[in-house]
Amino acid sequence: MILNCIKSIRAQYPLDGWEYELRVGVDGCAATAAILQRNRIPFYHNKENVGTYIMANSLIALGPADIYTRFDADDIMLPNYLQTVIPVALQWGICHAGCKMLGKVKPRVGQVTMTAATLAALGGFAEARCHSDRDFARRAALAGLDIQGMRQDPRLQAPLFIKGMGPKSLTHNPKTRYGSKYRKEIEAELGKLREAGQIKIEPKATELSRCQP
Repeated sequence: MILNCIKSIRAQYPLDGWEYELRVGVDGCAATAAILQRNRIPFYHNKENVGTYIMANSLIALGPADIYTRFDADDIMLPNYLQTVIPVALQWGICHAGCKMLGKVKPRVGQVTMTAATLAALGGFAEARCHSDRDFARRAALAGLDIQGMRQDPRLQAPLFIKGMGPKSLTHNPKTRYGSKYRKEIEAELGKLREAGQIKIEPKATELSRCQP
């Protein structure tokens, strides 16, 4: 699954004036690490699972960029994904790419692209195991970004990726899926922090090891 994702990223159309850097994070999964090693794909990893949002913070912390794109390993980018989301993010400060679901193009908060200025304003992702992507979007709105305007941008009205629906995904895991006790608790906790005025957070990150097969 991750190999198809990486293949789709490497097949992205170029965007004039931009250089892409792929940072692959393995969150305590020995099986995934072994697959990448066999295929001679460099990656960063930690021994224990910390969750996708701490991993995202950790990959971001490896070095600065003008634009950051978070993408899940079980999804597939269409060839024009980066060519589309980068200009949109430059205009709006943030971009939510959409996929086709039930005959409609639905923007997904998890597939987020943000400028360095937006990241600086928000700090990063909350460390919870789920809902941190939606919290990021809502803090962006509190910071003054026009999320609804961005989502109505004509460039985002066509699907840009194929959504994976693996059994281990956050929305299928019994602990973190929609309606679960844990997710409801996290939604309430992060909501209270936003109501108290929290826009920028101190992102939690972990030290990653580099694997160069």
